[in-house]
Amino acid sequence: MDPPPLYTPKASAGSLLALCPPHVLLHLVYRTFPLIDGPDLETLLQVQRKNLYWLCISLRLVNRAFYIAAMHVLRSTYLPHYLSLVRPPYTSDPFPVKTDFSLGAAPLYSPTSLTITSPADPLHSIQRESSVLDLFIAVKVREDVWADDSELHLERHEFFRDLFELHQPRSHLEDLVRVYGVQDSVITLNDLPPSRPTSLYSNPSLSTITLSNTNRPQPSPRSRATFRSIFSLGRPSSTSSADIISPPAQPITPVLFSQLSVSFTPRKVALVLTHGQQKRSIVEVQRDRQDRLEFTARQLVVDLKYWLMEGGGV
Repeated sequence: MDPPPLYTPKASAGSLLALCPPHVLLHLVYRTFPLIDGPDLETLLQVQRKNLYWLCISLRLVNRAFYIAAMHVLRSTYLPHYLSLVRPPYTSDPFPVKTDFSLGAAPLYSPTSLTITSPADPLHSIQRESSVLDLFIAVKVREDVWADDSELHLERHEFFRDLFELHQPRSHLEDLVRVYGVQDSVITLNDLPPSRPTSLYSNPSLSTITLSNTNRPQPSPRSRATFRSIFSLGRPSSTSSADIISPPAQPITPVLFSQLSVSFTPRKVALVLTHGQQKRSIVEVQRDRQDRLEFTARQLVVDLKYWLMEGGGV
């Protein structure tokens, strides 16, 4: 007798839907919500909240395509509420304005092959505040459904307090440090060597910082003292920075952003460098509770460049 034929698994409905173009899959996700002409407004809202809960705990876990579609709906739904809870003077930007094609881009649809191709992983955003928004969504959808199921359920406000007192400002500050650090060539996003050496005075943005705060960012006392002792020896302490002759450019090696994190407290902020299993604070600045995150990020970047000039990155 001939051997049995080879086993060929049949394509499931989930795998077939994953081959749909993104806009078609997104339309299918939107069709899971109830129609506008429901029985009454309150019942309609409860059904919508249960549907959002189902998107969060079930549908987005099916595969990559469903995750992207479900998170698009969840983020666009809860983003206004998330922004309303951001505490002033903190600011927020959960999504990067410009997407680096090499670090995560939207999936591309090829009409010829009917497949979704992605040059990079679209699930991991370089914007660290995006993960805080996702945590807020995971907590909010559960609290909304539990409040609908029982009038005795009390919303646990400590969850949101931890998010918006610590995690949100810290993650947004890390994103700002990344943006300013890349602009000033002190932070790199990959392991590739820099195309050219950078110096403290090669970028005028560090010497001409204009922010809506009363004080301009200054380097830390240690860095400022070292700078004065090297380049302005014998000058009186009242000498203005305009009278100091710019030193020659000194090459520095940018720090990898994936190794940097921020230690955040209401009065003090520090840049933490992680190397293997070891962590150490390399830059520390004092701040007031009313200081904007943009101002604090600029201070950290200025001190980071002084730290690199002193050989800290070696």
